[in-house]
Parts: sequence; C-alpha cells; structure tokens
Amino acid sequence: MCGQSPIERIHACVAAMIASPSDELVAPLREAIAHGCRSGCVSSRDPDGDAQAIFHLVLGVFVTHTTIGRPASRKELEMAVMGTIRGALSVR
Repeated sequence: MCGQSPIERIHACVAAMIASPSDELVAPLREAIAHGCRSGCVSSRDPDGDAQAIFHLVLGVFVTHTTIGRPASRKELEMAVMGTIRGALSVR
C-alpha cells in the first residue's frame, strides 16, 4: 500500500472486503433480517444472502462516492440503500 493514493488504498481495501466480507460486518445485519422475518416485519427466504447483498450495495455506494470525490448526503444514502432494502425485503 506504500506509495498509493488514498483512493487506491480505499479501493484495495474494498476489493479485499468484496472477495471475503467480514462476518463481523454482515452478521448483525443477517441477525436483524432473521429477527424481522420471525416477527413478520420483513420477508426473506435467505437472510444471509440478503445481508450479503445489502453489504455489497452499501459498499458500492461508498466506493462510488469516494471515487467521484463527493460525499453522499444522508438523503442520497437513504434513497439508494433504504429504498432497495424495503423493496427487496418487503418491509411492512
């Protein structure tokens, strides 16, 4: 990583996370989805797969905004992430 720009370092870290996402990051989301399924608030046939997909969505938004050098506003993040999650998990 020595000699890399900040963007190159971020992309290297992101590539590692995509190749092998940390269960430390995905497990809480997977557990929340499973809990939501049990309580009837969300619908998911595959909580682990959905947690992985949401992780990659958030990571993609992060990479996009660091690459273009413009931080996303809270509203942009909520629209991109929460809208997709609501649709994918049939949030009630």
